[in-house]
Amino acid sequence: MPANKLIIYKLATKQVESIDSVKNYKYPETADWLAYQRTPKNDSALYIRSCDGSAPVVIPNVSDYNFAKKENILYYITTEKSADNQTISQLVTFTPEKGSSVIHEGKGVFKQVAFTEKGDQLAFLYCPDKDSTATGFSLYLSEKNQPARLVAARENSNIPSGWVISEHAAITFSKNGERVYFGTSPEPLQKDTTILPENRPNVQVWKWDEGVQYTVQNVNKSKDLNRSYKAVYNRAKDQIVQLATENIPEVITPEEDASPWAILTTSKPYDTQRMWRGKNKYDIYVINLDNGEKQQIKEDVFHQIQLSPQGKFAYWYNIADSSWYTYNLAEKKRIPLNYTHNLLCLG
Repeated sequence: MPANKLIIYKLATKQVESIDSVKNYKYPETADWLAYQRTPKNDSALYIRSCDGSAPVVIPNVSDYNFAKKENILYYITTEKSADNQTISQLVTFTPEKGSSVIHEGKGVFKQVAFTEKGDQLAFLYCPDKDSTATGFSLYLSEKNQPARLVAARENSNIPSGWVISEHAAITFSKNGERVYFGTSPEPLQKDTTILPENRPNVQVWKWDEGVQYTVQNVNKSKDLNRSYKAVYNRAKDQIVQLATENIPEVITPEEDASPWAILTTSKPYDTQRMWRGKNKYDIYVINLDNGEKQQIKEDVFHQIQLSPQGKFAYWYNIADSSWYTYNLAEKKRIPLNYTHNLLCLG
């Protein structure tokens, strides 16, 4: 199969440029430059250049990279040898104006690197020991392209005892960058390698009142092993709040940053009933993103709930009376709307 080509068409001059053997490429929304890697197996270099072909830069040994969505900055992860011949990993940012800046380095592993849209903050997970990645990741934050600082570790008192920061959950920022969302999970069980496979029993145990049938459990096994529960780091208060839990696992956070509220939902109390009903019921809670205070607002309901973009209202459609409802999260007040047309909730 022929290798992929990257084609650059210059609108002003109508010239066409072709770059052969491209493995992957990325570019920001608001800048005229790009980065790409090529297909030879022994070529892990990152090629950075302007779209007009000027100012080319080549970075060797790059394992991951990406741009901020709306700013002229990218990060990349590279490795180099130290004076004592140890392999050192570096997380580095790059801009055409300032070149490269080392954000963090060490002998460990980086994962889940994420910019804010404007590129003024960079968050990531780092584990200093390559053999302890199942339990050893911590959350770091770099602001204004400065060296990163530790903001969350498993020892934090607001992370449940026996839980770790999950390497499987993506890191995201709130729109204004004041909140950093990440995942936590119970510490994974470690397989006992002293037992030979032929001496390990291979049985499945299931009882009638479990909410998920064993066949479905088998299908979802890898997904469940990697399951994480959303937490948030609040920059202004330098504080972590655990949002989701094993009993209330689903979180809806606001698109904007106008309010401190989020929605929690769970179907777990009704999962067994779903097997014969064919549809789920839910319990619904409101949680304060700043302090973790939680209040149940709906119980044993069939309808799902949504959050307005600014996070000031929750809203839902109730099939039983064919009506829309909103809920003012600050005032803790339910408001019946009493019409069946499509609802656009902006608050």
